[in-house]
Amino acid sequence: MPTTFPFVEIRGGPRERGRQHGEACRHQVQHYAETLLRVLSGEAALRSLETADAGASGRPRLTREDLYARALTFLPFFEMFAPHLVEEIRGIAEGADVPFAAALLVNVRAEVAGVMRVQAPASADGCAAGTAGAAETAGAAGRAKAMEGCTSFGIGREATLRGDVLLGQNQDQAPEMEALGIVLQVRPDDGPPMVMATFGGLVGYPGLNGAGVAFFQNALSNGVWRHALPHYPLKRVLLEQDDVDGCLRTVDRARLASCGNMVIGDRHGRIVDVEATPDGYAIVELEDGVVVHTNHFLSDRFRPEERLLGSLPDSAARLARMSALVDEARGQITLETMQRFLRDHDLGPAGICRHEPERPMKTIASIIAEPDRGLLHVARGNPCENAYVAYSVE
Repeated sequence: MPTTFPFVEIRGGPRERGRQHGEACRHQVQHYAETLLRVLSGEAALRSLETADAGASGRPRLTREDLYARALTFLPFFEMFAPHLVEEIRGIAEGADVPFAAALLVNVRAEVAGVMRVQAPASADGCAAGTAGAAETAGAAGRAKAMEGCTSFGIGREATLRGDVLLGQNQDQAPEMEALGIVLQVRPDDGPPMVMATFGGLVGYPGLNGAGVAFFQNALSNGVWRHALPHYPLKRVLLEQDDVDGCLRTVDRARLASCGNMVIGDRHGRIVDVEATPDGYAIVELEDGVVVHTNHFLSDRFRPEERLLGSLPDSAARLARMSALVDEARGQITLETMQRFLRDHDLGPAGICRHEPERPMKTIASIIAEPDRGLLHVARGNPCENAYVAYSVE
């Protein structure tokens, strides 16, 4: 397997950017549905789930066409929140030579598991009419997100050696997802340039923009899922903002399908941690300019609703371990310090640098942003095995 992710640069207006993206990532987009089916099936088998879409084996009886139909039911939420991204996704479909629904699926991802049934015959242009039934509680979508076990951080100026800002994470997912990964450089006609560690065909994921805004993420669950906006258009629009305040205004207008955590920072030195749910969000207070987050709620508002810690008990251990490492190095932290922490194996296979084939889940990417320097450092797979490569947002 290559030791770095493919690098893809796109520029221009939304449709043109999308075509360039789709052409460069044709293989990833064309194979995404099959990969997602394997990931969802593995999750169901692991947990012996019995859902509306599963038989006695626990494996969902879903097909690629089922996933496409379900993805189309999310189109109105995309159109309301970010119509320019719908144009970009249409361009991805054209460039990758796939139906629009296939490109949209890449940007809906595991949220399709929450849609219990679909009566949505496709029209000539690949859009759907009809209705979809959706689970109002955790269902398969919330459980599918349990396969993401990430460790993220935000380090303010007062805690670093050189007075800079550092944000980052290890991205832990099913091993199959690593082969779909890319580093995407976006140079739009309007707005700041950006660079993301994402997947082929996915328009929004952790990264950094030219205004110095960076964000990272963690999966969370409180057992609530609604048929609403997936996180991925929100993640892209965050990287279209000029500062943290603009990001918070963006979160204010997003009505999300599921839970997730976002660590957001900018080159002005401001860092916030946002625990978002379908019922709103809460801000996690930083401690002396530092925040560390894993896969369970930390805010007073949502902590009583925690549903993921039982299935990912290592989340508490990872939080404690990363917090202890950061506290010990406080005031002396550098980029190299955080790279070393993201390679940490103190907790074994389910630690910060994750090697856990039996779940199955591993670190598929390790990412650190330097907003002051406009650099995103990305290591493919486990950072203990591959070096970080620096990508300039400019």
